[in-house]
Amino acid sequence: MMMTKYLLMAPITVSAIHLLTTAACVALLEALGVFGSEEKGQSMPKKHLAVFVLISCISLASASYSLAWNTLGLYQMFKLGILPVTFAMELMLALRRYHFVLVTALAAVMVGLFITLYRDSALRLPGLLMATLFVASTGIQQVLCGRLQQMYSQKPHQLLLKTASILGSLLLLSGPFLDKGLTGAWISSWEVNVPGLEMLLASCGAAVVVNLTQYMILGQFSASSYQVFGTFFKSVIVLVGVAVLFNDRWVDSTGYLGCATGLAGLLLYGAFALKQTSHQANQATTVKIAFGPGTEA
Repeated sequence: MMMTKYLLMAPITVSAIHLLTTAACVALLEALGVFGSEEKGQSMPKKHLAVFVLISCISLASASYSLAWNTLGLYQMFKLGILPVTFAMELMLALRRYHFVLVTALAAVMVGLFITLYRDSALRLPGLLMATLFVASTGIQQVLCGRLQQMYSQKPHQLLLKTASILGSLLLLSGPFLDKGLTGAWISSWEVNVPGLEMLLASCGAAVVVNLTQYMILGQFSASSYQVFGTFFKSVIVLVGVAVLFNDRWVDSTGYLGCATGLAGLLLYGAFALKQTSHQANQATTVKIAFGPGTEA
């Protein structure tokens, strides 16, 4: 909406403003004691922080380019590919052990993605490459977000405050150039108007809530569960909305088949995961369970 209605052709620079606003708001809330008197946690190595910030930067920039170089339907379908990336990362880091039923559910999601992308004539190589970079970097970023909180006893707002300020500053410096390559216009060419500023302010408020909520969720749950219950379900809703409201050309019987297959995987994953959670809760009432990094979920 910022680009189409208010002609602010600078999505990456706007993302930088969102992150800096988030950092400022979190710092203010921390100073006011909203988060309570909590320990600062262990000191995080600068190289780990740098890697996380770099991957986050790539994720945000590639997201804007992927959305610009692909149709909205394709972009949403590509986002579903974040799920197997988080799945693979968690297996590599031994964060989870997956039951066969959960693996089957994840496979159904990927089959649905493949069915939809395989027959889409709008798919082009630049869009595919940028979407691949977006999917890979976002999946890794989400796994690291939860992993760093656990490794260094960081609260969600503590990690967000450390990363948002650095990431926002980097994007603020590089954003105008990346936006010029993406849209062909410098941010300085924007004709400032009151409705546009009001919308920018509103989007900053929403960004604070979204960023803080995401870090909280990833600190409590696995990245794959976050993808299944959050991003995937939202993507399905957007895809259906695109089909109904805008008659996007990707949607035909094959497209609906792909969506239905992925949704079936989502429902299977959700049902089995809830069953496992209930079973573990029942065990916890009689036996003290020590949860290690390889806990099955």
